[in-house]
Order: sequence, then structure tokens, then C-alpha cells
Amino acid sequence: MPGITSVQTSGEPGADQASLRIRGSEYGVLYIVDGVPRSIDDVDPNDIESVSVLKDGAAAAVYGLNSGGGVIIITTKKGHEGKTKVSYDGQYGVSMNANFPEFMNGPEFAHYYNMADMMDKLANGVITDRSQYTPIFTSQHIKKMTNNDPTDGWDNINYIDKVFGTGTNMKHNVTLQGGTADHHYFVGGGFMKQNGNIANFDYRRYNLRANLDSKIGRDWKLNVGLVGTVGRRQTPGYASGGADDGSGGSGEVGWLSIGHQAIMMRPYLPEKYKDHYTATIPNNAAVAYSPLAAIYDSGYKKTRSTEIRFKLQLRVCSTMVQRLDAEGYRCIRLFYIA
Repeated sequence: MPGITSVQTSGEPGADQASLRIRGSEYGVLYIVDGVPRSIDDVDPNDIESVSVLKDGAAAAVYGLNSGGGVIIITTKKGHEGKTKVSYDGQYGVSMNANFPEFMNGPEFAHYYNMADMMDKLANGVITDRSQYTPIFTSQHIKKMTNNDPTDGWDNINYIDKVFGTGTNMKHNVTLQGGTADHHYFVGGGFMKQNGNIANFDYRRYNLRANLDSKIGRDWKLNVGLVGTVGRRQTPGYASGGADDGSGGSGEVGWLSIGHQAIMMRPYLPEKYKDHYTATIPNNAAVAYSPLAAIYDSGYKKTRSTEIRFKLQLRVCSTMVQRLDAEGYRCIRLFYIA
């Protein structure tokens, strides 16, 4: 859609919703779903009939101050006259990091650490010649890194590969649509499951939508809408990632996230030593970094959400009313509950 930008700040399961901006506005978009202001995070795309965007200030003004960032109007599917139509939509996909820097392995880290340490001591006058330098990492240390025996306290581990794997996404949706001349119905149910590309990040969602339209007698029309959503989200005790200002994925500052801990982890450390995950303390921090412990030994957070929404609308339709609705009736709304 022209003039609309979408920004996704997190790929974490259950927290990967994108934010939309209309014409670069700093204000958030107001979403109107079937005539009611709602969040669209849990609206199943298979339930959507049409989407309209109000970019002009005059057009959006009817929605008040909340429409400063523009309005997106979503209409969900309704039933129609005819035999029952059953539809199924299924999707399966994988998720992985598109780009990631290549980090040094254990021997490379040791080599450049020694080089940096030697240059610092030359610059500070601690030594006056390279031959006077005693390396921090010796040749014996290098051999232990590459002997495939982590019990000696040394190893050569790519912690980026240990932390970030391949996630999966699965969606299923079934809809029923049909009706008679006076009664129309649409019922849709869906299930979504996400497994993150970091272990122990999972999300499940169940959703149900029902739209029923009935003509009662000659002049009355009844519309009933029901929406139910159940969400189940689980993460470790630490967030997956985020910006250093705390605005990322789950609101946790980046330096404490699993992603940042993986970057700071020293590659010459084994995964475990004496049945405990190893950790490193960087020179500029007092907190131990251990990404695998953050994933598997930091406990868990479980978020459970249940939302049920109900809409009831009664209209009287007559040639005496001068407003023509989309179905060809001249109707006026008597009451509306949502």
C-alpha cells in the first residue's frame, strides 16, 4: 500500500508484531476492526475481507484525536447465500538469522588478544621490545583449545551457532461460509505455533471468529459477532535480544540479553566444566556472561492470555429511512453493543 511503512523490531515468538506508519507519521495507526477500535495483532489474515487506509486528515477526523497517525479499517468476512463452503489454509516455514558477523575462534582470539596486550605494553613503556613480551595465551593453551578434550578447561566453541539455530512456524485455518436467503454465517478457527531460533522461546495461539447475519421479519436485521483468542507464550528468564536503550523485543536492555551474551562469550571456554555452564566476565563489566546458562538454567516466564469479544447490532430497515447500507437495504441502527 503506498505511503505505508512496516517496522518489525523483534522476531521473538509472540512478540514479532510489526508496527505500521502512514506517511512517516510519528503517531501510531488507529485500527478499526468491524467498526470497533481494536488491536490487529491477533487478527487472523484468513478472516479479513477487505482493508482500507484513511491517509487524509479530513477523512480520518471522524475518529477523533486517536486518528492523528491515520486510520486502517479492516472488515472481516461475512456469510453469503448458498451451500456451505469449507476452506482450509495451512502454512509451514522456518526462521533463521539472515545476517550475523563472523567471530574469531579460540586460537584466533588468543593470537589477537596477545597482540593487543603486547602493543599496550609497548605503548605504556612496560616493555621496550617485542622479545621482552610474555604472552597471556601460550602455545600450551592453544593446544588445549584444539585437542577436543573440554575436561581440561579449554575448548574451541562457536557460541553463535550454539545459541542461534533454526526456528519453525506453523499455521492452520479452517473456515465455514454459507447461508440461506435470510440467514448468513461465517465461522473461522485457526491455530498457530512458533518455535524460536533460540531454544525455549515458544508461542501458541488459538483463535475463533463467528459472524452471523439474520433478517428478522420484513424490516429487522440482526448482526452478531464473536471473537475469541487464546495465547500461550514461554521464554527463559532472559530476553532474546534488544537495543541498548531498552527499546528492543521484550523491553530488556541489550547488554543483558541472550544475543549480547553470546557475542561476549569467550570462544576458548568449553560449554560446561564440572557439569556447570561456563561464563566469562568482560574487562568492562562485573556481570558474568553465559548465554547457554541464560537459555537453559535461568528459569522461565509464561504468559497466558485469553480474550473474548462480542458484538450485537440490531437495525430496522425500511424505505422510510434515507441511508442506504452496503446490502441494498435502507437501514438505521437502533442499538449497538461491542
